[in-house]
Amino acid sequence: MLRSIALSALLLSSLALSGQTRPSRAAELEKYKELQNPEKVKPSTPIVLYPTILREVATPQIEGEIKKWDAVLKAKQDVVKIAGKAVHDQAVVVETRKAEWESAKERTALARDALDYAKQHQQLMQFGVDIGLGESAVSAAEKAVHDAEAKESASFAEWKAQQSVLKSLQNDLDAANSAVKETQQKDDDARAERAKWLEQQLKENPAAVGTLVEPYTVMVRFKSTATTSDIDHILDKYKLETRSGIASIALFITEIAHPDGPPAAGAAEHLNSVIHDLLAEPAVLTAYPNVLLRAPSVPVSDQTRPECNWFNGSGTAAARMLNLPSAWNFCTAIEKKGDRAVDVLILDNGFAQHSDLSFENVCEAVVAEHGTEVTGIIGALHDGHGIDGYTPFAHLLTCAPSAIPPVPGSKLVGALSSWFTELLKDFDTILAKRHPKVVNASLGYNWGHDLAKCPDDDKDIKLIVAGQGDSFRAVIDQHADRLFVVASAAGNDRREEDPCGRDSKWTSPFNWAALAPQFEDPDNLPPSANVFVVEAATAQKLRSSFSNDGNIRAPGEAILTTVANANLYDVSEGTSMAAPAITSIVALMFAYNPNLTLQQIRSILGIDISKPQVPDAFQALAACRPAPEVARDLADLNGDGKVTIEDFEIFKRALAAIENNNFTEDLNGDGVVDANEAQFCRADFNGDGIISRNVTSIMKTPANVTAPSDATDLGFMKRAWEDPNVKASELDDRLKPAVTMAVKPAGQK
Repeated sequence: MLRSIALSALLLSSLALSGQTRPSRAAELEKYKELQNPEKVKPSTPIVLYPTILREVATPQIEGEIKKWDAVLKAKQDVVKIAGKAVHDQAVVVETRKAEWESAKERTALARDALDYAKQHQQLMQFGVDIGLGESAVSAAEKAVHDAEAKESASFAEWKAQQSVLKSLQNDLDAANSAVKETQQKDDDARAERAKWLEQQLKENPAAVGTLVEPYTVMVRFKSTATTSDIDHILDKYKLETRSGIASIALFITEIAHPDGPPAAGAAEHLNSVIHDLLAEPAVLTAYPNVLLRAPSVPVSDQTRPECNWFNGSGTAAARMLNLPSAWNFCTAIEKKGDRAVDVLILDNGFAQHSDLSFENVCEAVVAEHGTEVTGIIGALHDGHGIDGYTPFAHLLTCAPSAIPPVPGSKLVGALSSWFTELLKDFDTILAKRHPKVVNASLGYNWGHDLAKCPDDDKDIKLIVAGQGDSFRAVIDQHADRLFVVASAAGNDRREEDPCGRDSKWTSPFNWAALAPQFEDPDNLPPSANVFVVEAATAQKLRSSFSNDGNIRAPGEAILTTVANANLYDVSEGTSMAAPAITSIVALMFAYNPNLTLQQIRSILGIDISKPQVPDAFQALAACRPAPEVARDLADLNGDGKVTIEDFEIFKRALAAIENNNFTEDLNGDGVVDANEAQFCRADFNGDGIISRNVTSIMKTPANVTAPSDATDLGFMKRAWEDPNVKASELDDRLKPAVTMAVKPAGQK
């Protein structure tokens, strides 16, 4: 191990963070070679249960009881609310009736006073004194008293009647409250049964439930205001020794001093205590444990391989939804421009060799299913065998950061997992050395699946995600001088058994970096605009039921891809299967125009968390270059760099073959001549999947692209026309019905 004090003295100039001027990365790496590349030190027993984050799910029977009594309790609480409102409203009625009765009593009293006054007047009249009330005053006053007393009596009776109603409603409320109390007890009993079950599980296997961490590893970032003595003092105070770090973001990956052998009793509790104490230190920016990241758990839709043709095969429905076969009509132009090789980094849990895959492993060689599936979606070879990957122009770089095998008997780690520390370091190193243009990240936390406990309800989960997400955001910011895009899986925490809802900010550090607002970031860095959070889509382009929210959408159900089993293929689903679609489309865009800006890419793809859409790959590529250049690239069927009568004749012959339904050549570049030649033909210029005389493209035009006035296939050819001997206006007349003829292939997709 390296002593902390020896390294902390080197750290000061690397602390220009918190929105300040970014330091020179080359200078930092030169000064901090020791920090960047120390000897790796692994704990002898690398997994313990984090003490404050426990899975709160037991057996289906126990959970069924809790779910049942939760529902009953809610229903009875609703009854209490209704009964309470009825009591409140009735109490208002009672008070109103009481006021009416008291008012009636006052009117009765006044009427009696008036009667007394009238009788006195009658007596005065016997002595000859007349004050003008008239002889009938007494009888009128007597009638007024009689009427007032009747109204008073009626008001009193109504008041009493409403009091009886109030008493009845109060009895109903008391009964409802009693029912809630009884149901609450049954709900508490069911939860107590769950707690008892969990306690037994923890006794039998401490790694069976909960999230898993390295017991002694603490990741610490220091503020820009920290002095050398501050850093030395903190590292010594908490007995932290440095394992490694990333100098450019002032990150120390440290280890609490501990005896050799298995973690001592209370090691996890001590780790939690140290982290919370560090967060209270004025010089510390963030501190968090090293948590396992892994491939999101998703169900397999179907164990049967579907038909794999591009025209009606269920295994290619996702590519057709993305309009990729039409987008591959740009391949000839891409190859001619010489920008074919686009480095795509795939961060995952492992990768298997497969006859349909070609990739360069830049990290540890680890074999696993999930990464093999992701890799096949992006880059399965276009060689006429097996499946075709979404982009034929990706140079695949694969990385499984320090993957560890499943824990025997553990319910949590059901597949290979990766430590966050190694993922972050590998990500930073590969960005610096290989400069990938696109990164696919399908690793996450799976809080809902593993813990049945949501980040919004747990400060320790928030602490971990925010700390790690901030570190990723800082690393991304350090590489802001080079444009790259990260396609990150949104997460699968919306299935029925998972409780954590739609928010994807907490499902991975990449997603936090993309979505957390600037005021939540300890560095005060804005959200990482180059991280696209990909949610899964159904066949109807709606959000999949299991998917968290993203800012872009892609097919994520029934995706046929490669698997780590004897060069076979199978179907899987999840946001991990959706992210590669966006990775592939962005790679195609960079291949077609390597000078695109991030703002252009976001605009073309419609990145929007409030309204995520499934992109159209053809339209995305068509928006990457000026419209005249796009038209020329598509309509140049013979590949000579210009659109002339030779290209028109190829188009005309293809149209004739399709109209006569007589195919002798491969028109769509799928390697065979069959009845499907009319679909995704190379001579389709407007991206609607067919060629015709006058059918206008029905594809939605991106907001930043002006829709052409003539969106037919021939209209595209006219816009790119360059033949000095034939006018574009003559092409309509030249496009006459023709006899069936053989069609020469115009280029392979």
